[in-house]
Amino acid sequence: MSRSTLLLSALAACAATGGVPPVVRIHDIQGAGQRSPLAGRELRDVRGLVTAVGPHGFWMQDPDPDGDAATSEGLFVHLDPPRANGDPLQAGDEVAVDGIAGEYVPPNRSGQLPVTQLDRVALRLVARGRPLPPATRLGRGGRQPPTESLQAGLDFWESLEGMLVEVADPVACSPTSGLSELWVLADAGADATGRNARGGVTLRAADTNPERILLGPALARIARVDVGARLSQAGAPLVRGVLDYAFANFRLLPTAPVEAAGGGVLPETVRPAAADELSVACFNLENFSAGAAGSRLADLARLLVVNLAAPDLVTLEEMQDDSGPTKDGAVSSERNARAFIEAIAAAGGPAYRYADIAPADGADGGAPGANIRCGLLWREDRGLRLSAPPALVAPLEACWKDSRKPLAAELSWRGAPFTVIACHFTSKSGDDPLAGERQPPVRSSEPHRLAQARAVRAFADGILAGGGRLLVLGDLNDFGFSEPLRALTADGGLADLIARLPELERYTYVWQGNSQQLDHVLANAELAAHCIEARPVHVNCEFAAQASDHDPVLARFRWPGP
Repeated sequence: MSRSTLLLSALAACAATGGVPPVVRIHDIQGAGQRSPLAGRELRDVRGLVTAVGPHGFWMQDPDPDGDAATSEGLFVHLDPPRANGDPLQAGDEVAVDGIAGEYVPPNRSGQLPVTQLDRVALRLVARGRPLPPATRLGRGGRQPPTESLQAGLDFWESLEGMLVEVADPVACSPTSGLSELWVLADAGADATGRNARGGVTLRAADTNPERILLGPALARIARVDVGARLSQAGAPLVRGVLDYAFANFRLLPTAPVEAAGGGVLPETVRPAAADELSVACFNLENFSAGAAGSRLADLARLLVVNLAAPDLVTLEEMQDDSGPTKDGAVSSERNARAFIEAIAAAGGPAYRYADIAPADGADGGAPGANIRCGLLWREDRGLRLSAPPALVAPLEACWKDSRKPLAAELSWRGAPFTVIACHFTSKSGDDPLAGERQPPVRSSEPHRLAQARAVRAFADGILAGGGRLLVLGDLNDFGFSEPLRALTADGGLADLIARLPELERYTYVWQGNSQQLDHVLANAELAAHCIEARPVHVNCEFAAQASDHDPVLARFRWPGP
């Protein structure tokens, strides 16, 4: 019989006889699973040392652990404001707490794992100035997080919920977000799986990288850094704090400011295309509106001219209408496109031409009122010509409801015709979080993208059956190993050109510390055979200062004859 079962039996017996309840320790409350075996019970005289204090409660830890790695020795106590005898609590206070054991999920956060805590608290201060228990080391010399299994990772982090932990030699595997959150790896990433050449960790079909550690700013400031940066705290190469769970992620809340300690990646650049090469790219501009872009307008133009070397053809995703998110019925993006083209010229670039098809107002999703769509930029000075006005791909299909319709155009380069399809599939909004309550997570948005991929594939098959050449570019909002991508590439359909790279180097986006591929360039067999380079160009997703949240993807072809 487990200790939790024995304790429950003892509590029940005490309730029935009116006897003295047994001593309950923090590890008894936490138990060995995701939920407390004592949830709902009224508990008396739970002892611990205060390790950190927040605005709505405090964390405490038992200094005498039970030796069972599966049971946490830390616990959050909800007390607003966190005071004892009228005085604010502070780290090192020894307290005794009466309260109700509970599992808390915020009312607006269904789908999260619950946080074990004490509610309806009565608090007694036992002593002040006690030495804190040692922090549990994460990584070498301590407890190693699982590196591949998502469920093992969730169990590992749950076993440390509420405890003091520390990360030695942390290195950033994400940029610091606008919310001042930062994902890191322990021991400079030495034992992380999926480590790519630039220091991040790449999401793969069987590896969600549960060794990633989220630093949250609830208790102390976190430096603004890029992927690959090293971190320190109080001059030492470590970060120490309490382990919490919120917003569907376990997170380490540092108890002192986290500073940058050197390192970090640099933006990439590519060479200009040679005279006999055609260069094409896709670029998600992240809700681009010239009127609201500010410095982003010049930054995006510079990236296209300098870092991408002014490609011959660029598909643009998330081009907004001229009034941006204002709900005024406007759908044209003519002024936005003109401003972008002028900024490109000001950055030393060529005179691009632009085309799109304006959506019906409010029909294509994205930011309300913004009417984002796909567009095309092309260079006539390099011999590229638009052969006919662009058209939408199967716009009446149900799969495009509230989503961007692909834009197809016929072009020729030096007399050689081809078709390009610019795509922006529906987002992953609504999918289960990796560290949420439902396991394995359900990707509820994937069937929508799969239907969109099949519609594009049917259109592509018609072109290929007639002997046409075809490129499909854009933000497909899914991974190279996903069902939507397989629908596009199966049975000799289209070749995923980025799949030629080593698996760990296929990424265009960083989400919650995972580098992942959402943007793609695909080609029919003939053009794929003439592709001499295809790659993401890392200029955005790894950096705290971003012109867009996506990296562009570039491909070069030594073009076949007419």
